[in-house]
Amino acid sequence: MKFKKIKKGISLIMSTVFSLQVFAINKPCLAKDTNRKNTVSVLYTTDDGYFAPTIVSMESALQSMNNDTFYDFHLMVNGGFSKTNDLKRFEKENKDRCSIKTHNMGDEFVGRCGGANNWPPSMYYRLKAASVLNGIDKCIYIDGDTLVVKDLSELFNINLGNNYLGGVLDASTTRFFNNGTRCENYINSGVALINLKKIRDDHKEQELIEEVGKNNKDYIYPDQDIWNIVFQSKIKLLPIKYNFMSNLFMYETFGKSDGFYKITSDSSGDFVQIEKQKIIRTELKNTKSCFSSLSIKDISQNYPTIVHFVCNKPWKAGCGVNNKGKNREVWEPLYQKWRET
Repeated sequence: MKFKKIKKGISLIMSTVFSLQVFAINKPCLAKDTNRKNTVSVLYTTDDGYFAPTIVSMESALQSMNNDTFYDFHLMVNGGFSKTNDLKRFEKENKDRCSIKTHNMGDEFVGRCGGANNWPPSMYYRLKAASVLNGIDKCIYIDGDTLVVKDLSELFNINLGNNYLGGVLDASTTRFFNNGTRCENYINSGVALINLKKIRDDHKEQELIEEVGKNNKDYIYPDQDIWNIVFQSKIKLLPIKYNFMSNLFMYETFGKSDGFYKITSDSSGDFVQIEKQKIIRTELKNTKSCFSSLSIKDISQNYPTIVHFVCNKPWKAGCGVNNKGKNREVWEPLYQKWRET
């Protein structure tokens, strides 16, 4: 009897030790690598339908990050979002390089989406970034249809000064709004450096939300138009490399037929706006791009930080690979890299 009790006791001890070992092995470690001292806040907005491209963009950011960078990812999602467990696994696999926090927006903006296209409510979530990311002074917003090719620290550390946003000129056109006025420095909203603190301090978020209800059925790109309408006097133009839009690949030289802006490179090699051209409404028909006199060679020498697939999405069969077209030697590898990621 005594022997049986001893044997049972040993068995219990061994079982307990084994359980503790398993617990220690499986317990998630949320501490980041102590060498990663440069934290960059990055925001995405998504839903189940756009989750796959979004997670590819996040993975590409991790693949191209510097050794001292740590990404603080934030995802604004809809009420029906079902990919939370996938995000937890992704975070666990990359716990030393990133953290992930989801912000459930519930039914926010449901039934309020206008525009010429069938946009999802998640399109508008970025307009509430300042209140949702309360306590964070600045973040980089990135659309899910992107490939991050270089570390984002350089973009994140740009001084926005008194501006609400930093963004790249839209590659297609300058927008005319319902009242016939032209929006100066019309930026693409797919990548933006957002001054969250200033938006909060100046109580601008309510103005953004109010604009959602104003003639939004006439907006072509509702969220983008609203950002440009509300912030147009306080938008810092950023180098094209931070939001290199894929429709630029269609041109032998960008805006060959003369566009809204002449762009050139400064002493650092970054592309910046140097001259506005006077364009009237009737000239819109003949304008292909707002970038002019930039050869594809210039872009390949100053490789993009973020590629934005505004057209010809890489997850669609046949897009971007083994197709005939201008500048194929530059854009085809980028489509292939997205697939590999």
